[in-house]
Amino acid sequence: MKKKMTMLALTLTAALALTACGNQSASAAQASAAAPTAAPTAAPAAAPATAQTAVAGTVLLSVNPEIEMDYDDGGRVLALRSCNADGQAVLDGYEGYAGRPCSEVAGELVGRINAGGYFDETIAGQEKNIVLKLEQGSAQPDDTFLTEMEAAIRTTVEQDGIGSRTVALDADDWDDAHEAEGYINAEAAQQLLATQLGRSDLQFV
Repeated sequence: MKKKMTMLALTLTAALALTACGNQSASAAQASAAAPTAAPTAAPAAAPATAQTAVAGTVLLSVNPEIEMDYDDGGRVLALRSCNADGQAVLDGYEGYAGRPCSEVAGELVGRINAGGYFDETIAGQEKNIVLKLEQGSAQPDDTFLTEMEAAIRTTVEQDGIGSRTVALDADDWDDAHEAEGYINAEAAQQLLATQLGRSDLQFV
Protein backbone atom coordinates (compact mmCIF):
# COMPACT_ATOMS: atom_id res chain seq x y z
CA MET A 1 0.00 0.00 0.00
CA LYS A 2 2.82 2.35 0.89
CA LYS A 3 4.48 1.71 -2.49
CA LYS A 4 1.22 2.45 -4.28
CA MET A 5 0.73 5.72 -2.37
CA THR A 6 4.33 6.74 -3.02
CA MET A 7 3.94 6.01 -6.72
CA LEU A 8 0.72 8.02 -6.85
CA ALA A 9 2.39 10.94 -5.11
CA LEU A 10 5.30 10.85 -7.54
CA THR A 11 2.91 10.72 -10.49
CA LEU A 12 0.98 13.74 -9.23
CA THR A 13 4.25 15.58 -8.67
CA ALA A 14 5.27 14.85 -12.24
CA ALA A 15 1.96 16.23 -13.50
CA LEU A 16 2.04 19.36 -11.40
CA ALA A 17 5.70 20.09 -12.01
CA LEU A 18 4.93 21.13 -15.57
CA THR A 19 2.06 23.49 -14.80
CA ALA A 20 3.80 26.39 -13.09
CA CYS A 21 5.17 28.08 -16.20
CA GLY A 22 2.25 27.41 -18.46
CA ASN A 23 -0.11 28.59 -15.75
CA GLN A 24 1.58 31.96 -15.61
CA SER A 25 1.34 32.77 -19.30
CA ALA A 26 -1.67 32.78 -21.60
CA SER A 27 -1.88 30.12 -24.25
CA ALA A 28 -0.98 31.16 -27.77
CA ALA A 29 -4.59 31.13 -28.89
CA GLN A 30 -5.71 33.23 -25.93
CA ALA A 31 -2.75 35.58 -25.60
CA SER A 32 -4.45 38.46 -27.37
CA ALA A 33 -7.70 38.02 -25.47
CA ALA A 34 -6.53 38.08 -21.85
CA ALA A 35 -3.36 39.08 -20.06
CA PRO A 36 -1.74 36.47 -17.75
CA THR A 37 -2.06 36.99 -14.03
CA ALA A 38 1.65 36.46 -13.41
CA ALA A 39 3.78 36.70 -16.54
CA PRO A 40 7.09 34.81 -16.59
CA THR A 41 10.25 36.88 -16.54
CA ALA A 42 11.34 37.90 -20.02
CA ALA A 43 14.90 37.30 -21.09
CA PRO A 44 16.81 40.58 -21.38
CA ALA A 45 17.56 39.92 -25.06
CA ALA A 46 14.10 38.65 -25.95
CA ALA A 47 12.82 39.86 -29.29
CA PRO A 48 9.05 40.45 -29.07
CA ALA A 49 6.87 39.46 -31.98
CA THR A 50 6.15 42.31 -34.35
CA ALA A 51 2.68 43.33 -35.42
CA GLN A 52 3.24 41.33 -38.63
CA THR A 53 4.43 38.19 -36.85
CA ALA A 54 1.78 36.24 -34.98
CA VAL A 55 2.62 33.76 -32.25
CA ALA A 56 1.55 30.32 -33.44
CA GLY A 57 2.34 28.62 -30.16
CA THR A 58 4.55 28.14 -27.14
CA VAL A 59 6.66 25.20 -26.09
CA LEU A 60 8.07 24.70 -22.60
CA LEU A 61 11.60 23.34 -22.16
CA SER A 62 11.88 21.96 -18.64
CA VAL A 63 14.78 20.35 -16.77
CA ASN A 64 14.82 22.39 -13.58
CA PRO A 65 15.52 25.57 -15.43
CA GLU A 66 12.22 26.20 -17.19
CA ILE A 67 12.11 28.25 -20.37
CA GLU A 68 9.22 28.99 -22.72
CA MET A 69 9.71 29.54 -26.45
CA ASP A 70 7.16 31.47 -28.48
CA TYR A 71 7.32 30.56 -32.17
CA ASP A 72 5.71 31.58 -35.45
CA ASP A 73 3.89 29.41 -37.97
CA GLY A 74 7.23 28.43 -39.49
CA GLY A 75 8.58 27.11 -36.20
CA ARG A 76 10.98 30.03 -35.75
CA VAL A 77 11.64 31.50 -32.32
CA LEU A 78 10.01 34.84 -31.59
CA ALA A 79 10.80 35.19 -27.90
CA LEU A 80 12.16 33.32 -24.88
CA ARG A 81 10.87 33.61 -21.32
CA SER A 82 12.29 32.22 -18.11
CA CYS A 83 9.79 30.63 -15.77
CA ASN A 84 12.07 30.45 -12.75
CA ALA A 85 15.37 31.85 -11.49
CA ASP A 86 17.37 28.97 -12.96
CA GLY A 87 15.77 29.56 -16.33
CA GLN A 88 16.75 33.21 -16.17
CA ALA A 89 20.33 32.24 -15.31
CA VAL A 90 20.45 30.08 -18.45
CA LEU A 91 19.08 32.90 -20.61
CA ASP A 92 21.38 35.61 -19.25
CA GLY A 93 23.74 36.60 -22.04
CA TYR A 94 22.07 34.36 -24.63
CA GLU A 95 21.47 36.26 -27.85
CA GLY A 96 20.92 35.68 -31.53
CA TYR A 97 18.05 33.22 -31.23
CA ALA A 98 15.22 35.28 -32.72
CA GLY A 99 14.13 34.04 -36.12
CA ARG A 100 15.98 30.73 -35.83
CA PRO A 101 14.35 27.28 -35.80
CA CYS A 102 13.13 26.13 -32.40
CA SER A 103 15.09 22.90 -32.83
CA GLU A 104 18.42 24.75 -33.07
CA VAL A 105 17.65 26.98 -30.11
CA ALA A 106 16.43 24.06 -27.98
CA GLY A 107 19.69 22.20 -28.59
CA GLU A 108 21.73 25.24 -27.62
CA LEU A 109 19.66 25.82 -24.49
CA VAL A 110 20.24 22.25 -23.32
CA GLY A 111 23.96 22.84 -23.83
CA ARG A 112 23.76 25.96 -21.67
CA ILE A 113 21.76 24.08 -19.04
CA ASN A 114 24.47 21.43 -18.95
CA ALA A 115 27.22 24.06 -18.73
CA GLY A 116 25.40 25.52 -15.73
CA GLY A 117 25.66 22.19 -13.90
CA TYR A 118 21.92 21.54 -13.77
CA PHE A 119 22.28 17.89 -14.80
CA ASP A 120 24.68 17.17 -11.93
CA GLU A 121 21.81 16.63 -9.50
CA THR A 122 20.07 13.31 -10.13
CA ILE A 123 16.66 11.91 -9.26
CA ALA A 124 16.68 8.35 -7.90
CA GLY A 125 20.12 7.93 -9.43
CA GLN A 126 18.93 9.03 -12.87
CA GLU A 127 19.81 12.27 -14.62
CA LYS A 128 16.85 14.60 -14.96
CA ASN A 129 14.43 14.24 -17.84
CA ILE A 130 14.45 16.89 -20.54
CA VAL A 131 10.79 17.68 -21.10
CA LEU A 132 9.29 19.46 -24.10
CA LYS A 133 5.67 20.43 -23.47
CA LEU A 134 3.51 22.02 -26.12
CA GLU A 135 1.39 24.56 -24.28
CA GLN A 136 -2.37 24.42 -24.62
CA GLY A 137 -3.78 26.33 -27.56
CA SER A 138 -0.55 26.02 -29.52
CA ALA A 139 -0.47 24.99 -33.18
CA GLN A 140 2.45 22.94 -34.46
CA PRO A 141 3.96 24.21 -37.74
CA ASP A 142 4.08 20.61 -39.02
CA ASP A 143 3.99 17.03 -37.81
CA THR A 144 7.76 16.89 -37.28
CA PHE A 145 8.04 20.01 -35.10
CA LEU A 146 8.55 18.30 -31.73
CA THR A 147 10.41 15.39 -33.32
CA GLU A 148 12.99 17.77 -34.78
CA MET A 149 13.40 19.46 -31.41
CA GLU A 150 13.94 16.07 -29.76
CA ALA A 151 16.54 15.17 -32.39
CA ALA A 152 18.45 18.42 -31.87
CA ILE A 153 18.42 17.92 -28.10
CA ARG A 154 19.55 14.31 -28.52
CA THR A 155 22.53 15.53 -30.56
CA THR A 156 23.54 17.88 -27.73
CA VAL A 157 23.00 15.12 -25.16
CA GLU A 158 25.28 12.76 -27.08
CA GLN A 159 27.96 15.38 -27.77
CA ASP A 160 28.06 16.56 -24.16
CA GLY A 161 27.81 13.09 -22.61
CA ILE A 162 24.56 13.87 -20.80
CA GLY A 163 22.64 10.82 -19.60
CA SER A 164 19.20 12.40 -19.77
CA ARG A 165 16.22 11.25 -21.80
CA THR A 166 13.89 13.59 -23.67
CA VAL A 167 10.11 13.37 -23.31
CA ALA A 168 7.85 15.34 -25.65
CA LEU A 169 4.27 16.14 -24.63
CA ASP A 170 1.73 17.43 -27.14
CA ALA A 171 -2.02 18.01 -27.36
CA ASP A 172 -2.74 14.32 -26.76
CA ASP A 173 -1.15 14.63 -23.31
CA TRP A 174 -3.23 17.56 -22.06
CA ASP A 175 -5.79 17.00 -19.32
CA ASP A 176 -9.06 18.22 -20.81
CA ALA A 177 -10.71 18.28 -17.38
CA HIS A 178 -8.17 20.84 -16.12
CA GLU A 179 -7.48 22.82 -19.28
CA ALA A 180 -7.29 26.17 -17.51
CA GLU A 181 -4.59 24.93 -15.13
CA GLY A 182 -2.45 23.51 -17.95
CA TYR A 183 -2.22 20.04 -16.37
CA ILE A 184 -1.08 16.98 -18.27
CA ASN A 185 -3.16 13.82 -18.00
CA ALA A 186 -2.41 10.85 -15.76
CA GLU A 187 -1.05 8.68 -18.58
CA ALA A 188 1.46 11.37 -19.57
CA ALA A 189 2.47 11.87 -15.94
CA GLN A 190 3.05 8.14 -15.57
CA GLN A 191 5.17 8.15 -18.73
CA LEU A 192 7.27 10.97 -17.30
CA LEU A 193 7.78 9.13 -14.04
CA ALA A 194 8.70 5.83 -15.71
CA THR A 195 11.18 7.58 -17.99
CA GLN A 196 12.69 9.51 -15.10
CA LEU A 197 13.19 6.34 -13.08
CA GLY A 198 14.39 4.36 -16.09
CA ARG A 199 11.71 1.74 -15.47
CA SER A 200 9.37 -0.03 -17.86
CA ASP A 201 7.83 -2.36 -15.28
CA LEU A 202 5.98 0.17 -13.11
CA GLN A 203 2.34 -0.53 -12.32
CA PHE A 204 -0.04 2.32 -11.58
CA VAL A 205 -3.36 1.93 -9.85
